[in-house]
Amino acid sequence: MNTITIRIVVGSRCEDQALLIALIREIVSFSNDFQVTDMFPSSISVLHLVTDTKNKLMKIRNRINPILDKIISNHEDRHLLGETTNNDDILDVLLSLKDDGSLPLTSHNIKAVIMVGVTPQPTAENVGA
Repeated sequence: MNTITIRIVVGSRCEDQALLIALIREIVSFSNDFQVTDMFPSSISVLHLVTDTKNKLMKIRNRINPILDKIISNHEDRHLLGETTNNDDILDVLLSLKDDGSLPLTSHNIKAVIMVGVTPQPTAENVGA
């Protein structure tokens, strides 16, 4: 996970880039760790209370949402002002699809695509295949 990946997805450097990268690394680290709740999904609500898993995830989400909202808002403002570049990033493409009505996207959908785009994907080397 690096700044190049973020630039591909959201374009120019964002103000909170270091924090965004740190939070994404925290998400990846958290998802790679063994979770007891994964072993016993039927008792997930009790285990979330004991392990505090849900609270940890909610804290991360509450910290990352304002950053993503700001990034999306800045891009939307650029679109409204007619500021375009020859190098559209993934977020520009998503906002264009949303604006012309060809894809009914919400801000939550766009945030999900951003997170998938900037989160490192498993490879054979790091999965142990």
